[in-house]
Amino acid sequence: AELLDRAGWRKGPGGWRRRKCFYLREKGGKRWRLDPVKGSVPEIRPFTFQLLLPAGSSATTNLALRWRDALARLGVKAEILALEKSAFQARLFSHAFDAAFMAWSPGVDPYTSEDIFGSKGWPNGKNLGGFRDSLLDTFYAQAAAESDPARRMALYKKIFRRIHREQPYLFLWFFPDLWILKPDLRGLAFGPRGALGFTPGLMGWWAAAPGIGG
Repeated sequence: AELLDRAGWRKGPGGWRRRKCFYLREKGGKRWRLDPVKGSVPEIRPFTFQLLLPAGSSATTNLALRWRDALARLGVKAEILALEKSAFQARLFSHAFDAAFMAWSPGVDPYTSEDIFGSKGWPNGKNLGGFRDSLLDTFYAQAAAESDPARRMALYKKIFRRIHREQPYLFLWFFPDLWILKPDLRGLAFGPRGALGFTPGLMGWWAAAPGIGG
């Protein structure tokens, strides 16, 4: 609340935050930001944004509602819009959104994260928010050219520390997987993506002979 106050977002009627904003209105309803000048008339604009989420997930919907309610207590209005998968992805990849609930599955190798967080992924890749950081790009280039596993790991640690510091996403949670398995299963192996998304994965599992394994 203190940060919002300092940024000029003050609570008004109904408890919603508002701020004076200056705009130059153009044809077609488009509004372009204009620095305050003598004679300008400010527009009192509420702090509101649209939050997209994929339809069909009760867990995501419940979390979005809790987040909306928490923001409302601060005077910020989040309008939730649930879209079916194709419409949701179309909005994301055309960068036509304010905020969205989503998740990425990690690749087996961390280099796949460059398309999400690196400049190479904007605007036609998976860098949906347009985040760009020259130091992060340098680390990715160094990691791609490094063949020594230990030095490569050290570079990727730098990369993810940088991502944690700069926060291109507001990281909220990580859902753990719960697997219930029979005791006679053998060959169990889990990778960075759990039991899926790598070889042999589930195809490497097998059942022991009857009576073995309890």
